[in-house]
Parts: sequence; C-alpha cells; structure tokens
Amino acid sequence: MVGFYSAVSGYQKGQPETDTGIDMLSVMNAWRTAGLAGHKIHAYAAVDHTNLDEMRGAIWLAGALSVGIAMPLVAQQWITPGSIWDVPKGGPVGDAAPWSWGGHAVPLFGYNANKGTWRAASWAGTYTLTDAFVQTYLEEAYIPWSPNDWCTDGRAPNGFNAKTLLADVNALTEN
Repeated sequence: MVGFYSAVSGYQKGQPETDTGIDMLSVMNAWRTAGLAGHKIHAYAAVDHTNLDEMRGAIWLAGALSVGIAMPLVAQQWITPGSIWDVPKGGPVGDAAPWSWGGHAVPLFGYNANKGTWRAASWAGTYTLTDAFVQTYLEEAYIPWSPNDWCTDGRAPNGFNAKTLLADVNALTEN
C-alpha cells in the first residue's frame, strides 16, 4: 500500500515532508490503470457523498465505496480497531475541525441504516462511523467496480448478473 501511495503521490518513505497527500480521483485513476495490491478495477464512478441513500445504494451495488475523509485531530484517539468515529459533542471545531489532522482514505463496506452507522477498514482494523461523522467529514466518495475480484458464480455482491451489470458500467464509461 505504501508503494502505491508513493507512486501516486510522490511520498518517500521516511521523509514525512514529502507526504502532501493525494486526491481520491487520482487514486481511482491509478487503481484502474496500474492496479493496487495486484488488482485493477474495471471502472469507477463518483458518488454524492452528501447523499447517504446514494452511498448506501452504491455499497449495495458493488460491495464497497472508497471515500476521502477530512480527518479531525481528535480522531487520533480512535485508531484502536473497533472504535466509533463520531462528531464530538462540541461540534467540528478546534481539534474536531475537518482537516485538523489531514486527509485519509478508507473503504466503506457496510452500513446499518436503522442505527445510522457505517463500517470502514483502516489501520489494520474495522471501525464504526456514525452518520454524523460521515456527513461532517467525508469529502468525496467513489464506487469501484472490479468483477474479477468481487463477483462469485457470475453474480455481483448484490446478486445481480455480473455480465449484465458490467455491460451497463461499460455503457456508462463510453459516454
């Protein structure tokens, strides 16, 4: 992962001054063309990160979303796997302000609409994000499509016929 990040962003391991970050669109383009951890995605699409229903639909469709987060400094207290990421009671100010710690990218791979929570992977663990956190700190979201990695028995994660879904994705990317 560090090698991919370095190739895309210019970061040099051991030289923190070179860590200037990277936007998710550049990450998605590199994932599609060069691959990440030996896997390329076939296509991707932007998802409206302010529309929770659209984000849930994207996860249902492809099994996951890649999101960019404007991390608050207070999140340093939440790096233990299993932690809940939420907006502190005082709101997104001071150490809880967006970007006060920097940017971070994670996959969202599940949600519970009844509880208003999301599941994410980061720092070698899984975390629960509240709707409030998602609405406050998410900056961008993309739905990746990788039928070779995520489809089994010819079916997408949601059970759709993968060939038909892929044809629809191809039709979108050609326009």
